[in-house]
Amino acid sequence: LSPSSTTSTNNTPTQTQIRTIVVLHPSHHVHLDGCEISSASSIETPLGNIPVDDRLRRTLLSTGEFGSMSRSVDEEEHSGEMQYPYIAKLLSDRPESAPPIQILPIMVGSITTQRETHFGTLLAPILARSEIFTVISSDFCHWGSRFGFAPQGVFQDKEIFKYIEGMDRLGMD
Repeated sequence: LSPSSTTSTNNTPTQTQIRTIVVLHPSHHVHLDGCEISSASSIETPLGNIPVDDRLRRTLLSTGEFGSMSRSVDEEEHSGEMQYPYIAKLLSDRPESAPPIQILPIMVGSITTQRETHFGTLLAPILARSEIFTVISSDFCHWGSRFGFAPQGVFQDKEIFKYIEGMDRLGMD
């Protein structure tokens, strides 16, 4: 999609090949022992709406292994939501003559290694298609003891911006 968003993979499809962007993101608001797919017809962003790939959604739901997110669950979850404006911006910069690109959000619950393998096996052939581009949202911004992440050692008593600055400096040394 852009040089910075695609350099981490060797088999990146060109923009003319991409038809669907699959966004895998974690679940924060509901306990989920599996994966659920957005039931929305489009994803709304401040930069424009992105149509959801209903055909791919139906294909995955037909396996009986994926659930369908309710609207309230879909709207409360922020980890996928963080990606959508960036995707909308990239899509808006494409020529009007370019083929349309759709999106398919998939929320991944807190699953065991065995379930990870199971869903990975189901998704791998789909995500390997040249017309599919995959975005994985790690939602890495959680901070503090309630999330099980707090600074240790020399940074323990510092404010977050001081901690980040200190870690940046360590990484540059």
